[in-house]
Amino acid sequence: MTSNAVAAHWGNVISERELEVWASDLRANLPGGVTFGLLFTSPSVSETASTILEIIRIRAEIPLLVGCSGTGFIANEHEFENQTGFALALYHLPGAELNAYHFTSGEINNARNGDIWRTRTETVGSRPNGWLLFADPFHLHPDWLGSWNDAFAPL
Repeated sequence: MTSNAVAAHWGNVISERELEVWASDLRANLPGGVTFGLLFTSPSVSETASTILEIIRIRAEIPLLVGCSGTGFIANEHEFENQTGFALALYHLPGAELNAYHFTSGEINNARNGDIWRTRTETVGSRPNGWLLFADPFHLHPDWLGSWNDAFAPL
């Protein structure tokens, strides 16, 4: 744990009350407030995903929460492969301006130049200093990275 980030793994059966306490306690370990959260879930929690998301957003007081599901995730120094549950990381990033964007596979695969990325992310004339990208590697052709690089190189 650092003063700007905390992370934990939930591997228990979903109990709303226990999850509320867990998320609140994790939030309490991050002085200064939450700027952003990352959530990585196992497929086994998909039936309760909406409940999990609602509780975590409210109890951990997360203004921007992003993530994805997969067969493995990491919390602190532990890696969880083919296990149930999820990992949540909370970040305090003073002065950071964060935005989330969603692109369909069709939009990504049809992007021919960097204009679509700058227009859709409203970054025309500005230079973001970083990106996090969550993509499905099985449904995207890697050629789209060329147009992304045209828009935002060298990020």
